[in-house]
Amino acid sequence: MKRCKALLWVLHLLIRFLPVWTLRLQNLTLSSSRLNVGDTLISPSGHFELGIFPYPAESGRYYLCVRYAAPIQQVAVWVANREIPLSQQSYLELSSPNGNLQLSDPDNNVAQIPWSSNTADAGVGRAQLLDTGNLVLVDNDGNPIWDSFKNSSITDTLLPGQYFYKIGNINLTSWLTKDDPATGNGTYTFGWGTRANMSGSILQLAWTSPKVFSVWRGGTYIPGPDDTNPHIIPDVDYVYFDATQGNLYFPSTPANIVIISGGDLVSSTTLKRLTLDADGGLRIWQFTVGTSKTWTAEANWVVTERHSQCFTIGTCGPFSLCNMSPFGSLDRVQCTCPYGFKPINPDDLSRGCTPIERLSGSDLCNASKVNLTVLNDIDMPWGGDYRNLTGAESANCQAECLKDCKCAGAVYSKNEQRCWMKMTPLYNLGYPTVTLHGSDRTAFIKISLYQPPSPESDQGKFKLWMIALVVVGGLLGLGLLVACCVYYRRENHITGPGGEPLHPPWRG
Repeated sequence: MKRCKALLWVLHLLIRFLPVWTLRLQNLTLSSSRLNVGDTLISPSGHFELGIFPYPAESGRYYLCVRYAAPIQQVAVWVANREIPLSQQSYLELSSPNGNLQLSDPDNNVAQIPWSSNTADAGVGRAQLLDTGNLVLVDNDGNPIWDSFKNSSITDTLLPGQYFYKIGNINLTSWLTKDDPATGNGTYTFGWGTRANMSGSILQLAWTSPKVFSVWRGGTYIPGPDDTNPHIIPDVDYVYFDATQGNLYFPSTPANIVIISGGDLVSSTTLKRLTLDADGGLRIWQFTVGTSKTWTAEANWVVTERHSQCFTIGTCGPFSLCNMSPFGSLDRVQCTCPYGFKPINPDDLSRGCTPIERLSGSDLCNASKVNLTVLNDIDMPWGGDYRNLTGAESANCQAECLKDCKCAGAVYSKNEQRCWMKMTPLYNLGYPTVTLHGSDRTAFIKISLYQPPSPESDQGKFKLWMIALVVVGGLLGLGLLVACCVYYRRENHITGPGGEPLHPPWRG
């Protein structure tokens, strides 16, 4: 009996400490096993891997992704189930006999399938991940039937060698945040659009806003940002992310027109990707194998066209100050909340700000309850302009906004003596007005007259009180010590008639 217990104990330890084995496949066939969480389908060079990964790590939300594989910094370049996160029990399977590549999630209660290639009965024999990062389904003779480059209507990334087609209304669509691949309100799209009274298609950057705005005029069109004369692209069916130069261009005569370029030539060690990021930046990123630790932004279309990412509407969310440090930076967007506002999500400042004390109804124009935060050298051009005052002074601009319940804020131009009054929500505070207008613009934002003390100010007051108590306590202690010393010296230097010291009676 004791020997059996010992064997069981050894077996328990072996099971507990044995590693969890995972699969690294180069093909997923009809007869192969499922691709579970932790398993990967790898490209021949090992630069790319397909698997079900958590985003962000430890979040419990899993997505079927093609991503760069370690030691390259792991960045997703294609996500199948952007709208439906998976559980850790999910798996990918090339179903037999119909050849449909399909995600399943036993723990997911939604009725719909998280994702499918929709290739049932098309003759698919296996799935492969190419060195280009393209996930392909081929028949038994190697003929392509489906691939992720051509059949992904809501990707945020183009890889070298990838075409971007107008047919089917395919757009690049950003992630909602850097950790959430979902689409919807607050995301950006880059693709073909049209303008009233103009023929042909226009390549444009658009924002899916929770509020309807007029056409955004900041860096929208190529090759120039002039809204009155946007670049028309007639009879062009695609743009191409060049596999050698690493430029995004569309064909034209006598020469191709480059939309965005930057960095070194593409090679087996110099990797590139083009992404439409969550802040609206259309960027080319570069990674050098063996040298780089992280991906580096080499180009940003918005910065090239309009000098700052803060021109992009909604970059920092509503009621938020946007800043690029240094100015002209390709990817260092800094979002902060002005006085009277707090972050909507403290963990993601790009989501914008909300009033600390909300105002509603008639309180919005009650002089005893409202005030204005003044932001010098700040403009906020993208918003609901509804009233325009000319020949106005700064004081008039502020007074008119304070008494108007519709006014959430205003911008005043000293040189033009003009006041633009705006409805909520306000976007793009920190638009680089000094670069464009010098110190001409001042923004005013309506807030509650009562502002509770911030935790920082309370903490500061507490520190001041502690310092004061320490100083006062120290002075009192020092004074007491000095008094004791004086008294002690007097006690030890009392002399009699002959000069002999006299001691107090209690010392004997």
